[in-house]
Amino acid sequence: MSDGSMRFNAPRRAIAGLSHCMLTLTLHSLERDGLVCERLAHARQRTERRSS
Repeated sequence: MSDGSMRFNAPRRAIAGLSHCMLTLTLHSLERDGLVCERLAHARQRTERRSS
C-alpha cells in the first residue's frame, strides 16, 4: 500500500485478479495486525484505509 489513505477499490484496480473477497480478508487481517487503520470519511460515508 501507499503512505496515504486509499479507498477500498483502489488496490483491486491496481492488482489484476484480486477478488473482492480476498481483498476484504487481507484488509481485515492487516487491521488486526495493526498495519492498516480504517476510518470513515465524512463526506459520503465512505471508508478509507491507511498504513499505520
